[in-house]
Amino acid sequence: MDIRENATYPYPIWGLHDDFNGPKPDGEYKMYADDATNEFILNYNVTIENEGINRLISENKAVYKCIIECVPTYYLQLHEQSTPQIEVRIPADKVFKRLTVKILIVATQEIRGCDFLDVDEIYEGVVDYPKGGVIADIDKITFNLQQKDNNTDLSNIFRTLAAEVDNVEYDVQGQRVVIKYPKALKDTFDSVEDICPAVIESAFVFPALVYALSVLHNYYPSEKNWVYYLTNIVDDYFISKGMEDRDNYEFEPEEIYEIANASLSKVHSVLLEEVKRVIDQAMEE
Repeated sequence: MDIRENATYPYPIWGLHDDFNGPKPDGEYKMYADDATNEFILNYNVTIENEGINRLISENKAVYKCIIECVPTYYLQLHEQSTPQIEVRIPADKVFKRLTVKILIVATQEIRGCDFLDVDEIYEGVVDYPKGGVIADIDKITFNLQQKDNNTDLSNIFRTLAAEVDNVEYDVQGQRVVIKYPKALKDTFDSVEDICPAVIESAFVFPALVYALSVLHNYYPSEKNWVYYLTNIVDDYFISKGMEDRDNYEFEPEEIYEIANASLSKVHSVLLEEVKRVIDQAMEE
């Protein structure tokens, strides 16, 4: 077969680049605290499915896998199931500050000569997966556990995606705003997010928030989740300032930056503190 430089090898992954034809995976979620059991409860529902991958799941060759990780406490939790409606309970005393959740589909056995997946022509219609291989990269969500109100948590509005782009781009057509960055930087992105999450918030999320606020009036009213949650943030901001709501959600540039700064409070100060901490640690070593 002809080898294309941007191909994903040795097997296609749905949701990663353009390995699969058709729509990319997506989902809706909610996380809340259960004070009675001292747990966080995550509910995730995969809203866009793939017919071929569903067949692999029905044949017990693949499962949904939820990976929960808290870097500050080194906590790791794995959950597998065969249905797209996922509920996971996370002990609150095991996690701190930030929690990262990945939703994947993985092979439960070695899959040879699979010929019913609608994949890019470079794979010539027949693909193999090793046992444990990732078949679908559905979602990655970072929760701020110190968030006072999860209904206005920015993770409900934004998601990041390594994509076929040369620069950072914003896609507002889905349920969340997708922050696309060059796929060649995925490993670097993940490393920085683990060590200095404020870098991602400052360099990726903050500009995306400014952009989303600037185009919000073009999409309101809408059934898109990001529009719903972002209008909630805007309404709360104007209430806190004792100001009248903007029914059309169209703002002056200075208002956009004021709302963004209120939503990501002191994000740039936290960025400097985190970078200084990493530099100090490196110098000590």
